[in-house]
Amino acid sequence: MTMAELNQMAFVLDEENPDLFKWLTGQLQAPEHMLKNPVFVAIRDHVAQQLQDSAPAQTRAAAGRDWVRGWDDGWRGQQQNPPGVPQPKAQ
Repeated sequence: MTMAELNQMAFVLDEENPDLFKWLTGQLQAPEHMLKNPVFVAIRDHVAQQLQDSAPAQTRAAAGRDWVRGWDDGWRGQQQNPPGVPQPKAQ
């Protein structure tokens, strides 16, 4: 990498990881200052190509949608199954 590219990469790495991940994977539109950064654009394009080559379209979230809904273990410690798991039938 050239010195200019290293400086541009430093700006990419200064971003918050959750935001950067969503921008690179197309879950959120990247802000204008990132879209003007050639290193960010090159990485984003590489990630998009990897996703296209490696993951069938039906297994990917739609563009602009979160991949996961987040961590949800609030049910732990309760006397019931996790959300979405049916309760056993009483006998």
